[in-house]
Formats: sequence, structure tokens, C-alpha cells
Amino acid sequence: MTTTAPFQLGSISTGTVKPEDLVFSFANILAERQPNGKYDRLITSALLTAKSRPGFGFVLNNNAILSRLTNALNQLCPPFVYFGAHCQHKNRICSCPPGDRADFGFWPDWPAIHENMRPDTEDGNNEYFLWKDEVIFKFDGPACLTVMDLDRNFLWSTV
Repeated sequence: MTTTAPFQLGSISTGTVKPEDLVFSFANILAERQPNGKYDRLITSALLTAKSRPGFGFVLNNNAILSRLTNALNQLCPPFVYFGAHCQHKNRICSCPPGDRADFGFWPDWPAIHENMRPDTEDGNNEYFLWKDEVIFKFDGPACLTVMDLDRNFLWSTV
């Protein structure tokens, strides 16, 4: 796994669920984080759609664009991180604070993390080696997690 700068978790849009606002926020963060212009066409289409006149077609187009932007942003996430509303974990083990459906960003996928913390992956020092995912989890306290690649390069952290 090749690593670059640490991945920044947290909010990118708060206080609104209006599609036109979300399209602008999602498209702008995708433009900042995309590799090599991979999503330029999607970003341009999203921004043009968001600027169009409101109406029935506007809502349908924005919802379709939001779905495509969300999928693209999820593809940019490192292991065990998701893009979406905070917190989306329903009826699952989760150490996230209660979610705000108008708080969108990049969040730890606590249910997936907990599912992968098996005794056979723990080394006795609060580190879990996940060979299939090519990551190491290191816990430094409740909900204080550092995720590294197998070469111990820092990927992201909740600290």
C-alpha cells in the first residue's frame, strides 16, 4: 500500500440537507482530494446541475448527482473510513457520538473496525494486524485509534 499525507477525518458540510448545498460541498471536497483529475467530469456536471433552476428535474438530478459524488468520495476513503452522514450505524456496535443527519464528512467505520478486532489479530499490545486489509489498528484508549499500513506509515487517527 502506498501512503501519502495522513487522511483528515471530520465534517465537510454541516447544518443543511438541501441537495443544492450538499452538491457544492461534496463537489468541492472531491475536487480537492481527487487523484489526477479522475473525477473532473463528475465535478463539472455536479456544479452545473446545482446551479440550474429549482424544479422537479432539479431535485431528481441533484439526488442522482449526490449519489455519484458520495460514491466517488467513498472510493477515496482509506481502509475503515466512510463518507456520509455522521453517524449512520443503526443497531450495531458503535462508539460514535449520536449522529446528526446534517453533518456530512469522513468518519471511522466503527462497526467494521469492531468486527475485525478478533483475538487472532491482536498482538498483546493493543495492536491488531489485519493482513487482508493491509492495516494495523493501534488503540491508545477508548475510541482513540491510530490506523497504519503494514510498514507502520500513519494513515489516519481519531486522536
